[in-house]
Amino acid sequence: MKNIFILVLSIYTLCSFSQDNNLVIQENLRSLKNTNLAFGNGAWIPGKVEDKTITGSVYLFPSWNGIIKIIAKKGDTKQLLNLNYNIKTKDIEAFISNDSVFQFDKNQFDYIIQSNKKYKVIDEGELNGLFYEVYNGEKIKLYKEYTISIQGGTFNPLTQEKIELDKYVQNYNYYIFKDNKFEKVKLSKKDIFKYLSDKKETLKEFVKKNDLDFSSDEDIKVILNYYNSL
Repeated sequence: MKNIFILVLSIYTLCSFSQDNNLVIQENLRSLKNTNLAFGNGAWIPGKVEDKTITGSVYLFPSWNGIIKIIAKKGDTKQLLNLNYNIKTKDIEAFISNDSVFQFDKNQFDYIIQSNKKYKVIDEGELNGLFYEVYNGEKIKLYKEYTISIQGGTFNPLTQEKIELDKYVQNYNYYIFKDNKFEKVKLSKKDIFKYLSDKKETLKEFVKKNDLDFSSDEDIKVILNYYNSL
């Protein structure tokens, strides 16, 4: 409990916010000081050393600024500041300063909501980390996993000197949850229909009528929502 109070107090001291945000922070400090939530579980780690040989970021969200809603496994909710998800290490972190980062025990969280997008913490077999919840229905669910890779920079074909830096690139995997198990799936008509075979013909007509694209998160959400309603 002490850790989370120090965390939020540090952010409050080091960051400059508008008057409205200050009011929210003060309320967070009061509520977190008197709560039994375990959001402070985790560890302090050294600040990140920027690798100037690679462009881009290993973090999911483009900015550390702002308030993120946390839903705990027990159902309790809180608003915490300046959180981000390290795709490379699969850790949820709070940036305090250049030499101080708080790394949460992510298994105490159920969901993180950022910019109206809902991300679920999953720890099932080989699946571990923060997954974007594309769709959550009674019959079927779909989650998006983020991974990171390094794309090599280009070389001058004549001198063989590097003329462009390497860069971090975000990649995606999708997992369907049906019949109490996760299975990896591609966003393609063939793969998706394999899991919706009991309503395949009806869905084909619906997809054609509405000109839906199986490679689109938003369109897949529409397709699965219709399937769930049948």
